[in-house]
Amino acid sequence: MGRVLRAVAAEAGRLGWPVTFSVGLVSCARPECTSEELLQRADALMYEVKRSGKNSLRAPILAAG
Repeated sequence: MGRVLRAVAAEAGRLGWPVTFSVGLVSCARPECTSEELLQRADALMYEVKRSGKNSLRAPILAAG
């Protein structure tokens, strides 16, 4: 995912577009994870990235248990 962010940022920079990325990406190792839980966690992670200075990615795996 980091390569994708760098590639898009490079192209945006080439075009003179001021672009930053704040991404929250979540996967789950538990079978009972719901789409709502994943969406809420990804949204929270995105805002965590924004607060930490943008241009970053958070991608934890929700563990079993």
